[in-house]
Amino acid sequence: MARYLGPKLKLSRREGTDLFLKSGVRAIDTKCKIEQAPGQH
Repeated sequence: MARYLGPKLKLSRREGTDLFLKSGVRAIDTKCKIEQAPGQH
């Protein structure tokens, strides 16, 4: 079975919700701007 090794936070930001692909210790809001879609600056 294959694993996805790409940018996990980029997927979460595109969907607009936490997909729990990263560690569940810290909130996703402290890691990145979840409101801003990837590619938009």
